[in-house]
Amino acid sequence: MKKILLASLMALPSSAFADFIGIHGQLGGWNADFSGTVASTLAKDSREKLGQIIPSFEERGFDKDNHLTGWIALEHPIPFLPNVRLGYTNIETGYLSAIDISIDKVTGVPYNNIPGGINYDSGQPIFTELNLDVIDGSIYWELLDNWVSLDLGLTVRNLNGEFVETIDETPLPIQAFGGSDGCGPFEPARVELVNVGIVVDGCIRPSSSTTTPIDLTLPMLYGKVRFDIPMSGFYAAGTFQGVSFDGNSMTDFDVQAGYMFDFTVIELGASIGYRRSSLKSNDLDGLYADSDLTGSYASLNIHF
Repeated sequence: MKKILLASLMALPSSAFADFIGIHGQLGGWNADFSGTVASTLAKDSREKLGQIIPSFEERGFDKDNHLTGWIALEHPIPFLPNVRLGYTNIETGYLSAIDISIDKVTGVPYNNIPGGINYDSGQPIFTELNLDVIDGSIYWELLDNWVSLDLGLTVRNLNGEFVETIDETPLPIQAFGGSDGCGPFEPARVELVNVGIVVDGCIRPSSSTTTPIDLTLPMLYGKVRFDIPMSGFYAAGTFQGVSFDGNSMTDFDVQAGYMFDFTVIELGASIGYRRSSLKSNDLDGLYADSDLTGSYASLNIHF
C-alpha cells in the first residue's frame, strides 16, 4: 500500500506540489524620494518654543535614493491555518542641506549693555542621516485562489534605526548662552554675527551630533489582490498594509505588473511597480513624523 501511495505521488505533476506547498519571493530596489518631516518630539517642542518649524526632508537636501526591499511567503492549502509572509526594507541615506537651517533664535539680546540691541537667528547647513530597518511579519488567508487571487490578514511592522543630525561649530552671541559671565557649555570667543554685521563677545558652539532613536512596532491590516492573465505569464497585483489610531497612522501600498517564466518545477520572473509608505506619528515612543517615501521599484521574483 505504501509503495502504491509513493508511486502515485511521484506520478503527480510538479504543479500539484506547488499547489500543496508554495514558496513565493521577491527582491528588488526601490528608487524612492522622501517628503515631509521627522524629529524627536523633544526637538519639535523646543523649536516651536523658539517660533521655529521642523526642517522638511526637502530643506535637508534629501533626494531620490535606492533602497533594498523584498519579501518571502510560504503558502499551503490547510484550511483555517494562515499563510506566512516576511518583508524587509533597508533605508540608509544621508544628505547635506543646500540651504542654511535655523538652529538658534534669540530676540532682544542686549549689546554693550543696551537692551534689545540684537535680534539673532543662527543658521547653517546640516548633515542629516537616516538609517532604518523595516521588518514585517504577516499572517494571511487566501480567500480566492484562481486567475484572481485575494489575500487578507494581519501584519506586525517594526521600524528600528536612528535619525542623526550633525552641525559644525557655530558662532553665538554670549548673552544667548550663559549670560555675560560666560558661555556655559560653549567656548568664549570674539565672533562676527554675519546676519547682524557686527563683531561681539560671543561663544563658539563646537561641532556636535544629535541622534534620535527610532523603535516602533505597529499592528496593521494586510491585503493583496492579484490578476493573472490566463496562459500568458503576465500578471498585475496590488498590496496594502495600514493602521490608524489617535491621530497616528502607518500606511504602505504598492502596485506592480510583471511576467513569470514557467520552468515546470520553478517559476522565475521580473516586475516593475510603484510604492508609497507614509508615517504620521504624534509622539509615538518620543517620535514626531509626518512623512512619505514614494517611488518606483524593480524586482526579481521566484515561485516554487
